[in-house]
Amino acid sequence: MGWHSSDTREVILDDVHLAADAVLGTEGRGFQQIMHGFQLERIALAAMGLGHAAECLDLSRAYVSERQAFGAPLTNLQTIRHKLAMMEIELDSARLLTYQSAARLDANHPDALKTVAQAKFLAAIAANRIVDDAVQLLGGAGFVEESAVARHYRDARILRIGGGTDEIQLEILTKGLTP
Repeated sequence: MGWHSSDTREVILDDVHLAADAVLGTEGRGFQQIMHGFQLERIALAAMGLGHAAECLDLSRAYVSERQAFGAPLTNLQTIRHKLAMMEIELDSARLLTYQSAARLDANHPDALKTVAQAKFLAAIAANRIVDDAVQLLGGAGFVEESAVARHYRDARILRIGGGTDEIQLEILTKGLTP
């Protein structure tokens, strides 16, 4: 559906033998090693969400400033201005949490895993909502396949799946809550 530049495929290695010096990391610790890599991937995905959302907010502002309805720009309508304000609040909230989580991960903060999961969850949700709002604000101009907003709409959806789904992030955040 999206990410057409990502040529994702399944790789199957069957009956492959490696010399001991060709093994990456520590043998038998692959799961732990990939889990560390997931933290960086989740920060990167949150940051990608910020990029999708920021461009769609910019495109929306430009469009509603130029688009005329009833003899005036769409920005004359309170509902349009409020929608833009809400998009900006969501973007800024996701940005702050993403920056905080990246700083905590970099500093090996004890709450790093928690804030990384929060940032990945919030930024992916916010990006999808902001991109969806941009499609709505641009109407037919945002829905046509060739538009930048439509591309963001298709590409942002994977952010809620890759690097651990929304549900996985929530499980990370709720560990220890059940007896």
